[in-house]
Amino acid sequence: MTGGKRDFPVTLKVVREYTATVVVPSCRDQAEADREALALYDEWRSDLDSEIRLDLGFPEPWDEHEPIEHEPEIDRTFRCVDCDQDVRDGEYYMVEDATGLAPHGGMLCLADLERRIGRWLAIGDFTAIVPSATVWDERVRSRHG
Repeated sequence: MTGGKRDFPVTLKVVREYTATVVVPSCRDQAEADREALALYDEWRSDLDSEIRLDLGFPEPWDEHEPIEHEPEIDRTFRCVDCDQDVRDGEYYMVEDATGLAPHGGMLCLADLERRIGRWLAIGDFTAIVPSATVWDERVRSRHG
């Protein structure tokens, strides 16, 4: 056994994530809009004259490898886990856990939250963040037809 030192290569995986939102007009439902958005992305990528390479620009002695491009995915972070509705605009809130979702297990629109807890929501149900006033007013009006 020798007590000498030697060099060890170490490769770091640095994940770079880009997101973009596109409004897809005239769709029957969210699933159709998702398919259309992916088709728009594929069309854009096929129109490019050359491959996009966005180097991180590591300094010497780093040797930056060729990037690996993954297929695009639909970001469902701000979608209701029950109905797939986007809840980003005004339906972002916090309540005590009474929904059956695991911590960080997703989001629910107000209608599905009421369905899960079996009653109408009241302002007192929200703990730290409440829905926007516009969304809350729309929710209350929708209960009455």
